[in-house]
Amino acid sequence: MPVSRRASAVKIGGAMGIAASFIGLGVFFVGLFGFNAVFMLSILPILLGGIGMVLSIVGATIHQPSGDEETQPISALFCCLAGLLFGLIELSIWCALSSPAPVKG
Repeated sequence: MPVSRRASAVKIGGAMGIAASFIGLGVFFVGLFGFNAVFMLSILPILLGGIGMVLSIVGATIHQPSGDEETQPISALFCCLAGLLFGLIELSIWCALSSPAPVKG
C-alpha cells in the first residue's frame, strides 16, 4: 500500500521563504547591473516572506511535537525573515529611485 505524505504548513512556509530569498537575491543582483526597473518586483519577496512566516508560525503551533527537537520551524522563519528583509531593502531602493530629484533654485 503506498504511503501518502502530506506537506505540513511549516514546510510550505519554509519553501515560500526560500523562494522569497532567491527572488530577492536575484532582483538585487540584476539591479546591481543598472536595470532599475527590476526593483518593481520587490513586492514579491515581501508577500512570499510574509505569507511564509504566517504559515510557519501557524504550522508550528498546530503541529504536535514528536518528542525530538524540531529545527524546521526556526529555519523556515529564518528564510522568511531573510526574504522580508530583501524585499524591504529593495522596496526602499525602488522608492528612492522613483522619487523625483529635488529642484534647487
